[in-house]
Amino acid sequence: MLTSAKDSGRCQTPSGLHPLGVILSSRCHKWCQHPEERKRKPSVSPYLSGVTFAEWEYACRAGTVTAYSFGSDRQWLGEYAVFNEQKAHPVAKKRPNLRGLFDMHGNAQEWCHDYWGDYGPSSDRDPTGPPYQDPVDPTILRDARVIRGGAYTSSAKNCRSARRNSNYISTDWTLTGFRLCMSVPHDIVPPDQSPKGASDGQ
Repeated sequence: MLTSAKDSGRCQTPSGLHPLGVILSSRCHKWCQHPEERKRKPSVSPYLSGVTFAEWEYACRAGTVTAYSFGSDRQWLGEYAVFNEQKAHPVAKKRPNLRGLFDMHGNAQEWCHDYWGDYGPSSDRDPTGPPYQDPVDPTILRDARVIRGGAYTSSAKNCRSARRNSNYISTDWTLTGFRLCMSVPHDIVPPDQSPKGASDGQ
């Protein structure tokens, strides 16, 4: 999740690193491609991108099939998520999921790369959303992208791993930021850094 120490919106907190909200969907992609970012991290930036909604859910679930990454018992959600609150909290203050990722539930919801659309009639592996331009009627252009994760104002139900939302790509929603992912070159095999332990909140 992209963070900022500057107080520039309602998704900020007085101190510490906190979710960067109030950002347009189009700026997420531009940030990854920015020349200064490529210059600052030349070995990393060519592989940076926003996540698809399928990549986001894969990262959030961390191998689980329950309502949340830690299980289905809502009484544990407060250990992992900022929700039903009036303001955002500094990031990484709650427990991470089994892949070591923080704030996948709540705090700031996150833009995904895919345009909004209904799920297909059958299951699919690593699905993507519909194209920007409708293949049947080229005059129809998609104007909303998928949002995942829930925000600090969200209910427990809306912080579930499967929960999807959407917003217009021209809207800079104060509750919404984005999370970066990095494509790892084939000649690099990262070590397994997944936390060990049960996933049911015990």
